[in-house]
Amino acid sequence: PADVRRQIVAAIGDVFLPVALPADVSDDDLIALLGRDKKAENGAAKFVLARALGDVVAGVAVDEATVREGLM
Repeated sequence: PADVRRQIVAAIGDVFLPVALPADVSDDDLIALLGRDKKAENGAAKFVLARALGDVVAGVAVDEATVREGLM
């Protein structure tokens, strides 16, 4: 949810960690890297999704089109 996203971005910013990707990282590059993430299974990215701060669901498969939509 958008309110959870805002809370997470604010919390990350509060400890001076980056909240955006570098401009030179393309969507295609990121998609390729996600397939090699430690949570990936057989090259398919898995995500940890937050329902609220401290309330997450791990191992969620998200199709590439949805990932690309979220990168916009």
